[in-house]
Amino acid sequence: MLAAQGFDAFAQVGVGIEEVQAELATALVGGALIRSRVRLVGPPDVTDRISLVSLRLEHGVPTGEVARMLSDSYGFMVRSGHMCSQPLVTDLAGGEILRVSAYLYNEVSEIEAFYESLDELLSWIGPAAVVATRR
Repeated sequence: MLAAQGFDAFAQVGVGIEEVQAELATALVGGALIRSRVRLVGPPDVTDRISLVSLRLEHGVPTGEVARMLSDSYGFMVRSGHMCSQPLVTDLAGGEILRVSAYLYNEVSEIEAFYESLDELLSWIGPAAVVATRR
């Protein structure tokens, strides 16, 4: 029932689902492309793309820990790991990835806030190998 009400709300204001998805996808891809410590896994083309990106963090940054900190400290729920396709993800990204998605109830400002939070975390978290050698 709530989903139907949400779709009705979009129809009333004249916003199409495809336009919302395109706007969110553009924000997700664009945010990844301008960051030096993040690499977009996959093509940067947003044509016919859903609002989901897979990100490879700088070599040695513990992806699972970043995902946990994004959740615990910033309230952003993301997935991390090999996404049930370890050989492919390892081949494409060299290790685990961070998967970020948005949907009709999200706004571009939330995607911008996500990337700001990720930037903050990456500014003080170092690669796992470096942290381990300091102990």
